Formats: sequence, structure tokens, C-alpha cells
Amino acid sequence: MTTPIFKNTIRLFLFILLPILFGVLASFQAYPSTKSPKPQIKTQIHKNFKLKGEQSMLQQHTETKYNIHGEVIEQAEYTETEQGNTALEKLKIIKYNVEGLYIGSMVYNRDNALIWSEENEYKGTDRVIKIRHTDYSDPSKSTYTTLEYDEDGHVILSKTYDKEDNQLSEQKRNYSSTGELLSAVDWTYTYRNAKLVKKTISLENQYNDKGQIIQSTLLSQDGKNRLKDVKLFKNNAIIDWIKYKNGRIINQFTAATRDTTAIIKEYAIPPPIPEQKVVLEYDDAKRNPLENIPHTPYKAVTYKTNKFGFPSKKITRTYNQVSEVVYYFYNDKGQLISEKTHDKISRDTDEIQYEYDLHNNPTKKMIFHNEKEVQQHLYSYEYYRL
Repeated sequence: MTTPIFKNTIRLFLFILLPILFGVLASFQAYPSTKSPKPQIKTQIHKNFKLKGEQSMLQQHTETKYNIHGEVIEQAEYTETEQGNTALEKLKIIKYNVEGLYIGSMVYNRDNALIWSEENEYKGTDRVIKIRHTDYSDPSKSTYTTLEYDEDGHVILSKTYDKEDNQLSEQKRNYSSTGELLSAVDWTYTYRNAKLVKKTISLENQYNDKGQIIQSTLLSQDGKNRLKDVKLFKNNAIIDWIKYKNGRIINQFTAATRDTTAIIKEYAIPPPIPEQKVVLEYDDAKRNPLENIPHTPYKAVTYKTNKFGFPSKKITRTYNQVSEVVYYFYNDKGQLISEKTHDKISRDTDEIQYEYDLHNNPTKKMIFHNEKEVQQHLYSYEYYRL
């Protein structure tokens, strides 16, 4: 069983990796403007359609409500009947206390029956010390997780119990004085073939005096199987990776070494990297775009920017060969209106086009593959009055 503190970490990574629509668009609204303050969204409706030929099939319909502080207070998922009517599928209610701290949520099914809930308990500060989950399916199940912190606010110990107070899992963390994760130990009980099996995972990280990770060792014990995963790093890039199973090597990766010979000053453009199949693209004729960008020999990403500092071109190289190029286009308001991806290997093209309302929020997202529209997202909003 994974505790909520680590589920939230997964959600965070997943949010960061969402398409440019929400992550990048928000930052792209920095063009000089003298417009009036932007009103807070009260309700957002999102519909996702899959397009096939002349048919448009609804894939997703959600409605999200916000309070005046911009916090989500309600999320509803809908389906569409054969008659074209909207039917509620799932409803989530989210609650906050008077200080604005999240205290819990409740999920209801299409019959308006409570099926799941979460409750957070605080102790004097804004740190959660206890989280309770309840699954109301028959028979109902309930678990709770306790959390402990170090002086810097890192969770260093979490324990999960069932409603009979039997411990189900535990996670321990140890951090350096500068915040690096030094070690972690997790264990949990799971049922497998009607037997209770304990799974243990431990992690140890080593860093240099610059705070860069240089080695990471992961040990996993799952029943009788014992796995070991050792990674070596240089400049935060993996240079060696070995996997063991029950003491035997099952996989190994070693990064190809680069030619570190100093670039000849007479060259206007640096000479090609050894074994390079295509000539590199450069921002200008005077510098190597990879020079000050963290990268590995396997994959490197570089950007060109426009005069406002926003990305205008992204170049991805795989094994030193240009594999993908993305172009970004903006209107005179600084809004991203198109991102076009060229796959240099398959020769396919993908494009995402955006439209906005008067408050700079996206109202339409159109996805094209090889110049054919395959998906469409529609957004509509209700705003709080300023």
C-alpha cells in the first residue's frame, strides 16, 4: 500500500509532465500588458473529443469548481448517453479549513452514494500528522497514516495501519543538512496467492562536495527475490547502471565516452563529435548549444528563444543525431497559438493549436497528426466578478 504522501509526489511529477497547455501557457503570458486584473475562475468545463473521419466521439467531460482563492472545491466527471444527454459518473468534493489548509475530500458515484473519503489532521502547524482513508465498498475498509518530520519539514517517518491498528507499511527517510536524500527504507505487506508477503526497498545516495549525486544503490527484497540496482553519475548524468537479481547481473548500461579534446580556436563552429551522423544545429555560429546544458551522450535537448525569452525552437538529439524538432508560435499578445513537432526519424508531424478567451485562458486545443485533426479539447469558464 502506498501512502498519500508518496501518491502526491507521483501526482506532482505527472502534473509537471502535462503538455504545454497549462504548464507553459501560464508562463507565456508575460508579454507587456496594461490590461485590467484577470478574474478568478469559478467553474471550468472541459470536453475531450476523439475525431475519426466525420465522427466526433466524446472521451472525457469534466467540470471543476474553484473557490475565490483559486482552490479546487469540486470535480465532476460526466458521461454522455446515446441520446446525447449528460449523466454524472463521479463527483469529488474537496474541503479546506479556515486557514485554507486542505482537510479532506469525499467521492460519490453516479447514484450519489459515498464511495471513498480522505481526512487530514493537523497539529498546531500546517504539517499533516495523520491521514485517514476510507473505502465504503462492501465490506468497507479504512486505513490511517501517521507522519513525522525533521526540523526542515521533510517527512522522515510514515506508518500506515488498518482500522484494527495492525501496521501495514512504513517509510523512513534521512536527509542531509542541505536537503539531499541520503537514505530511504520502505516496507509493506501484500497478499499474493492467499499469502502475506513482505516487500522491502532500501535506497542509499552519495553526493560530492558540490551536492551532485555520484552513486545511488537500490535494494529490493520481494519474497525470495532480491534485486540490486546500482547507478553511477557524473555531472548528474548516469554513466553506469548495473542491475542484479539474486546476486547475478541481469542488465548493464555504460555511457559512451565523449571526446574531451579542446576545441581548436580556429574553428568558427566546433568540429563534429566523434561518430556523429549529422551536423549539429547551433543558435549562432560562435558557440556550441550543448556547452552549458546538462546532458548525457544518449539524449540532449537545446532551446532557441525569441526576443521575449520564450522558447521558439526545441531540438532533441538522440545519440548525437537530431531526432525531433519542435517549433513554437505566438500571437501579438504573447499567447502560444501553435507548437509543431517534426519527427526526424519517422518524418511524422504533430501539431497542437490553441485558442483563448478575453482573459487569456485556453478555450480550444486542437491536435493534428500529419496535418489531420485527431483530437479536440474544448474549455469554457464562469468567472468571479472583480
